[in-house]
Amino acid sequence: EYKINGYYLGVRAERKDKYKHGYIFDGNNKYLEICSRGMIGLLEIVFAANHGTTLSYELTDTIIKPVLDKMDSSFEDLEIISEIQNGIIDCIKYLKKNEFNKYILINNNDYCKSFLDYGVYPKLKDIELFKDIYIYNEKRKKLIGGKFFIKYITNLKKFKSDFFDSGWKLAFLKNCFKINFPYIKFYEFLYNKNHKNS
Repeated sequence: EYKINGYYLGVRAERKDKYKHGYIFDGNNKYLEICSRGMIGLLEIVFAANHGTTLSYELTDTIIKPVLDKMDSSFEDLEIISEIQNGIIDCIKYLKKNEFNKYILINNNDYCKSFLDYGVYPKLKDIELFKDIYIYNEKRKKLIGGKFFIKYITNLKKFKSDFFDSGWKLAFLKNCFKINFPYIKFYEFLYNKNHKNS
């Protein structure tokens, strides 16, 4: 049996061991963990691979190769995800080579913070861009979903179901209520309550 070092965007405290390493948080920052969980679907889109998940590894002759599951996403979804990823890479390349970069002191932490801010405090115009995008988590579902909150007044169970089904929960809340509000505080409360009961 071999131990493999795993590199992740984030590692929760209860899953942290010497073989797991997180970039955004590494078992040491509950707030960043909560932020990333509230926008997990967006993170999955940005870092999605163009192949199925890795199931295991096999040794063929002297080469170790991954054994991949079949791809969940449809061709149309993959095209949209690829466009988003290419746009992000083009933007970073532009900022890195541009002359004004040295004046605003952009570094890797700034990019990370800007992206987290984008996911934690989504604007309605950005929600409009992402509202018809689908993600896969055991089944195909909308990244954001939801409707104006008044439509849920007579069916709060549906609100709860749509909220938990959403991949970008902070955008879901903004899409429902339409107003500027620290939705991360509401999500933090729900997250902590849910993890206390689990």
